[in-house]
Amino acid sequence: MLPFLVAAAALLASQSVAITTHCPSTYVPDLPLDQTALSVPTGDAVAYVAIARGTQNYTCDGSTWQSTGAVASLYDISCLDSSAYPSLATSALAVNIAALRHRSRRHASHHVFDTLPRKAKRSASPSPAPHVYSSVGTVLSDIGSGTHGASYLGSLTYVDVEGVLTLKFDFTETVGGEAYALVERVAGLNSPDDASADIKWVEFSVEEGALAKTVFQVDTQSGQAPSSCSDSGSILTVAYSAVYVFYA
Repeated sequence: MLPFLVAAAALLASQSVAITTHCPSTYVPDLPLDQTALSVPTGDAVAYVAIARGTQNYTCDGSTWQSTGAVASLYDISCLDSSAYPSLATSALAVNIAALRHRSRRHASHHVFDTLPRKAKRSASPSPAPHVYSSVGTVLSDIGSGTHGASYLGSLTYVDVEGVLTLKFDFTETVGGEAYALVERVAGLNSPDDASADIKWVEFSVEEGALAKTVFQVDTQSGQAPSSCSDSGSILTVAYSAVYVFYA
């Protein structure tokens, strides 16, 4: 084979590996010891751990904000020290809020409600090692730019499935094949950090797709709407971040 063809083949092979492989993980979500709502599956391996940059979306019905779903980009943190996950979620929320504030200045009719953590989260864990921190920096750079950088895995959206608004995780762009999951909520748990501001921690079962069998939403940051509203039909976007754990 000609040298340039050998080099091209090697390049394609390396790109394929970069896209289709991930770090094996033994991470177990740090659930409160006194809770019984969420149950980590035994015998299933962690396929991916991802950090979300996104929004929880609401419409006012005249008195309360009603959820209309969520949209997020997910970034691969499977290879990072798990002690970095909670603080990474806080950082992801901060860069997310900055981006939303910039967008809201261009869309005056669209309400943006954002909250930064009012107290230290449970992330009083040791700082990651220097070689891990450089990877954290890569993830935060991707989150901040909003582009499909090296750590981008896929999307979180809500789709209509036979008239039912259904949560979908989609990694087909980067992983390929049937790497998506339509999920159903199994159980939820109030955030142990700030239940008044953070969306719930949730366990989902996968109803369709080959991405995973079970998905957990943990280490949530913000996302909840205010308790009331009066302008019927108005739209609210609330910045949020969370860690998603995919068991296959």
